[in-house]
Amino acid sequence: MAAFKSDLVTYTPSDPSLLRTYTDNSPESGSVLHRSFCGRCGSLVRVTRTPRAEDAVVVPMGVIDGDKADLKPTIEYFCSRKSPWIGDVDGASLFDKLP
Repeated sequence: MAAFKSDLVTYTPSDPSLLRTYTDNSPESGSVLHRSFCGRCGSLVRVTRTPRAEDAVVVPMGVIDGDKADLKPTIEYFCSRKSPWIGDVDGASLFDKLP
């Protein structure tokens, strides 16, 4: 998953009628999230109204078109939960929870 300023993301679904969104009132952060997914296969497409970042959109890396080589993470959250075989990203700020 990757977070971007919402004005930097253009969403171009092949079939807009398949997009479904539900409101998640119980995330760990306590904030309300809007989770959008494909109505055909159920794949997560985006999350909006993220905690402490109303102008952000979170998307799975797999839905991003084009070369992702330059999309190096600068911040990692929930680091205490990741598997031990997943290393830290050089230069990224690390947090065990949302700051």
